[in-house]
Amino acid sequence: MNEHPILGQVVLGYSPMIDRQRTVMATRLTVFPVRPDLALDAPALLQALAEAWPADGPQALVLNLASEGLLRDSLAGEPPLNFALEVPSSVAGDAPQQAALAALRGRGSTLYLKGRPSV
Repeated sequence: MNEHPILGQVVLGYSPMIDRQRTVMATRLTVFPVRPDLALDAPALLQALAEAWPADGPQALVLNLASEGLLRDSLAGEPPLNFALEVPSSVAGDAPQQAALAALRGRGSTLYLKGRPSV
């Protein structure tokens, strides 16, 4: 039985992130919406992932959210501190998102820049 209905609304893909010493430093989890036209519940997704990926685990989890709405809502929320968010350069350079990004950094969240900024 699926305890988290949100998991039936997304497709998950993962890959290890390897450092220079060839050790796994994190796991990158890409989240695709099954139906891109529907709004997804970001807090429910973060809660389900937090239960599966505990804070005292051996590695960090890097979330690559392939839904603009899901990413926006996750940036506005409070993802667990053992989760890092991958932020596309277009979103990082977007003035309305600057406050959300600054708030996440202020609370100690790790953010990864995805892509090259245009400026």
